[in-house]
Amino acid sequence: MKGAVSFQPADGATELDPAQAEVLVKPSGGDASLKSVTVQADGGDAVPSTLDGGRLSIKPGTLKTDSRYVITAVATVNHRDAPATEETQTSAFSTATTPHVVATNPLSVGPNQSVVVMLQPAAGAVDVEGPVRSELGPDGLTITVVPETFKQGETYSFSVTAKNRKGIAGTPQSISFNTLPPATAEVYPGRGSTNMGVAIPMTLTLSAPPADKSDFVTHLAVTASAAPPPATGTGSCAGFGNPAVSAGSVPVSFSWTTDRRVRLTPKTPDGYWPAKSTIAVSARLSGVQTTAGNVFASDINSSFVTADKRVIDVDLTNQRLTACRNGVQDRQFLISSGAVAHPTYTGTFYIYSRVADEEMKSPEGPFAPDYYDIKHVPWTQYFDGGAALHGAWWHNNFGHPMSHGCVNVQTPTENKQWPKATPEAEYLWNFDYLGDPVIVHGVTPGLAASAQPSD
Repeated sequence: MKGAVSFQPADGATELDPAQAEVLVKPSGGDASLKSVTVQADGGDAVPSTLDGGRLSIKPGTLKTDSRYVITAVATVNHRDAPATEETQTSAFSTATTPHVVATNPLSVGPNQSVVVMLQPAAGAVDVEGPVRSELGPDGLTITVVPETFKQGETYSFSVTAKNRKGIAGTPQSISFNTLPPATAEVYPGRGSTNMGVAIPMTLTLSAPPADKSDFVTHLAVTASAAPPPATGTGSCAGFGNPAVSAGSVPVSFSWTTDRRVRLTPKTPDGYWPAKSTIAVSARLSGVQTTAGNVFASDINSSFVTADKRVIDVDLTNQRLTACRNGVQDRQFLISSGAVAHPTYTGTFYIYSRVADEEMKSPEGPFAPDYYDIKHVPWTQYFDGGAALHGAWWHNNFGHPMSHGCVNVQTPTENKQWPKATPEAEYLWNFDYLGDPVIVHGVTPGLAASAQPSD
């Protein structure tokens, strides 16, 4: 009791059970009467209530757990020898603390994996409603949850009503988690790709690493349609012809370039895909599991079509490029490879990217002695990191090393100084495509053979 007003529960009361706690506010003496009473939760709305018979009563079951309530009462006090006065009095109490969900981990699960719901403080019992099975841990601090029926790519929602050690239940708490979507694989080159070079790498990129890489590759098979007649090649294109390859199964080797990407390399006589052929991959992946726990939901079939066997032969010694088609020379012309300070690397490569109008910058900063920034580099075809076949309109010294490692080719495009230059870069752009082999050999003039860089 405080002054003219009596409060129940008593001021400062804690851990009250809302199911049993009754709020009662009334005058404490015959000279007082209640003018108004509000019962307010901290940070919340007022509890609906009205004065009835000069007093306020809130029945058990109205209040919520985990709350602090403040009662503010305004009383009119009548005095025998003085005017009536008003008194404002307050009282505060709190209800029982119940377990609350503080974390859910993980938020996505695969088959046979569980979600752990963490509680604070410990629960004496929990009621879980939803399409899940659950078990409260012996310490009362965790609930282990699994879907009743697992399905990939679904959201499972459920509610938890937790009781504290005294058996007082809190309010329902909504929780959800996801199951991992089906595993996926992306095949490169993509389905329906045409005009591919015979050195194009076939790769499968997975959404997650397979649980067993050795087993995974046993689910892959590659076939090829009939290839063109074999040709051994002549002249500068000798050795770049088409070997005899039968239609049907193509033996391949597998190499994991990352945990999620596997490369398929043909074990053909020349190490390339058969020319003029449909290359098809069949991946029987349905049910194959990943390290994340999800599985592939279906098999994958894809194919691409190769073109003629087009090979670009770059002779550093003679600064000459030869374009070969099925072992026959298509065209030959002078080029400018990397200068002695930035030589072009020798090795076997393939065209992996094409940009018709490129801007080329040196990796060094703008204050480096040999910094360059060239805009509108035409007909650029990358084959070795930053090294590319491309048109060069800024010089006319073909037949001599001039570049920072690229293979410069004559072009009239953007060429204001030599507008009648032979359109060799344009020819290459139309002759080549992604996956065409680029063979670089020889010795850069002025660079000793022992110092010649190689891939």
